[in-house]
Amino acid sequence: MLRLSLIGLILASLLLTAACTGDNNPFDGLTRRPEAQPTPAATAPAQPTLPAPPASPAATVPGAAASPAATAPAAAASPAAGGNQAGQGGAAFATDYERTIVDVVERTMPIVVGIGVEGQAGSGLGSGFIVDANGLIVTNAHVVRGAQRVAVALGDGRSFAGTVVARDDQNDLALVKIDAQNLPVAELGDSSALRSGQVAIAIGNPLGYARTVTVGVVSATGRTLSETPGNQPIQDLIQTSAQINPGNSGGPLLDSFGRVIGVNTLGAADPSLGGRAEGIGFAISVNTVKRFLAEAQSQGGTATAQRGEAWIGVTVANLDPVMARRFGLPVQRGLIVTDVLSFGPADQAGLERGDIITRVDGRPIATADDLRTVLQDKRAGDRVQVSYFRQGQGEQTATVTIGG
Repeated sequence: MLRLSLIGLILASLLLTAACTGDNNPFDGLTRRPEAQPTPAATAPAQPTLPAPPASPAATVPGAAASPAATAPAAAASPAAGGNQAGQGGAAFATDYERTIVDVVERTMPIVVGIGVEGQAGSGLGSGFIVDANGLIVTNAHVVRGAQRVAVALGDGRSFAGTVVARDDQNDLALVKIDAQNLPVAELGDSSALRSGQVAIAIGNPLGYARTVTVGVVSATGRTLSETPGNQPIQDLIQTSAQINPGNSGGPLLDSFGRVIGVNTLGAADPSLGGRAEGIGFAISVNTVKRFLAEAQSQGGTATAQRGEAWIGVTVANLDPVMARRFGLPVQRGLIVTDVLSFGPADQAGLERGDIITRVDGRPIATADDLRTVLQDKRAGDRVQVSYFRQGQGEQTATVTIGG
């Protein structure tokens, strides 16, 4: 009974399981609880048609500069610096926080694009951001999956046909190429350095409302979702309170310096709450994006779903020393298993909810990113030794066969 009550306390504070609802509509950007039945009316709103290019840059790109060199994001001053100064057009800001948000939005808006697609399943839209001056754009794989035509609208009003040159379905990432040069480029941050409570700014095209800004915080890091647009677990997700709605998918999640820290991907939904669960969204970490881009480059611009496809079928949460002391746990760091996918690799190997993973193949595991790093070079069928602590039974080791 002690073990059950202890695990219950931990899981009550950590457990978060979400699943993508967009089985027939890959552009809704929503998730649902695995046990809930789909509620199309609540979780999959009708998608707008393929958007036309904006009428003019001035109407759609607040603060866009005249040239890429002027619009490319540079590191901002510390959010605490600057004081109560006037912004563009002479507007005064009430707080340094407000000034920082406006500055980040005005500097980074030019790197955000709108993506419209047409395919056999119909039309849809999403977002993306520029990662190379010669026209490479990162977005979600589910935005462009099945697309027969891809259109990309830039912040300066221009529109281009796009080609999907790389895709990683397991991590829900894609790379789109357009025929353009001298574009402003996003600055990529480091998601491993994120802390809960940091400012998070999402920019995208929800429901077709071009270049919409929502602001929240980093609610948690190291999240794992078992059911996703690619029907495979995604690890090392950032949970954020910044609103993520249909059409936001693929757009950047930014920190207060204007650096990309994630790719907006999913918004949570709960039918018991009438559909959307407010303030719970997920973004793919920018470190996962960096690995994807490196893989695409190494393959000459073509990445396949094989990259990062290794998974073991667990949902996890990071354990830190403060939490360990609070609950009297036998280890200070590791990954608490909050859910195990039925009939998945970890389930077959005997892992259970409440187990604390500490090592994989002898390598220490303190965060979800650590686990992702160990598994990234594995392939389906490979075996790994997973060391974990189980309450009342001490340290144990299981041989887990990687799933694919």
